[in-house]
Amino acid sequence: MTQPGQVSTPSQGDAAPTERETKLAAYLNQSQFVGRFTVDGKPDASPKPEAYTISRCEKLPAKDMYRLTAKITYGDTDTEVPLDLKIVWAENTPVITIDSMWIPGMGTFSSRVMIHKDHYAGTWTHDDKGGHLFGTIRQLGDQ
Repeated sequence: MTQPGQVSTPSQGDAAPTERETKLAAYLNQSQFVGRFTVDGKPDASPKPEAYTISRCEKLPAKDMYRLTAKITYGDTDTEVPLDLKIVWAENTPVITIDSMWIPGMGTFSSRVMIHKDHYAGTWTHDDKGGHLFGTIRQLGDQ
């Protein structure tokens, strides 16, 4: 059985979504990323909890672009925002790619987050801080 995001059809720019793009959007729709993040320069600190609940995901007409409506929870932050994000493919692996994106009330972020089966892992920067993040992805109906 093919895992979400693991169809080998290449993206076709502004054409209709490919099978793998449609599968990825369906997989991310009504999902939750639950895990932990680290902060560079704090090697002895335990990873802190984080959660991203995606209430909606749709493939946009522009190449590699998706709109995710996400509730972001980490530290004192707990807010829902629509985010137009680039998701590129490293062969059959989707990678969420954010470059200097300003999120109102939160700051400027950059990240690379790889999705593999029901796990995610990557790096992040927020203004002048950065670190790693990792965890599992579950469908909201699976709770």
